[in-house]
Amino acid sequence: MLIHAFMVWLAYYSYTKMDSPHNQQSLVIEHRHFTLGETTYFYNFYKTKFGFIGKFLDEQSVEIMVQGTEHPVGFGAEDILGINNPLWLTIVCFQSWQGIKDVYLNLSHLPINTEDIENFIDKAASKTNGELITINGNQLETRYDELSGQSWINVTSDNDEGTIPRQQCSRIV
Repeated sequence: MLIHAFMVWLAYYSYTKMDSPHNQQSLVIEHRHFTLGETTYFYNFYKTKFGFIGKFLDEQSVEIMVQGTEHPVGFGAEDILGINNPLWLTIVCFQSWQGIKDVYLNLSHLPINTEDIENFIDKAASKTNGELITINGNQLETRYDELSGQSWINVTSDNDEGTIPRQQCSRIV
């Protein structure tokens, strides 16, 4: 019992709630750290609406290990992940101690492979009409007007309510 109590005391969780810039949803971050020569930080994410704990974002947990000699003085778990300076798009990007960590709030926004993106770019270059791809919640569709000989890409996101509600692009790189 004493060993179990000691382990629970070492591995307790703290919580931080973050609201999106437009207050459409929030993200609750459950975090803890464990120190044994180096410090390991564990983060779990929960997508919420109206401030209530909602859905656990499975398979998106983050673990960051910082060696004892590399640990910055005065940095806590929030600073290691970069909780104080997130970038909210259709995903939440944290500039963590080990680089950018992305949290996908919707499962449909999970990253796709580069082959699919390259195939879409080829279809856009060959002026194929109606090719669709979804990247980070943004739906891209190739358009071509035979009468005028013009091609473009329609970009929409989250039912016209996302950070890029609707736009047209002449090319994609």
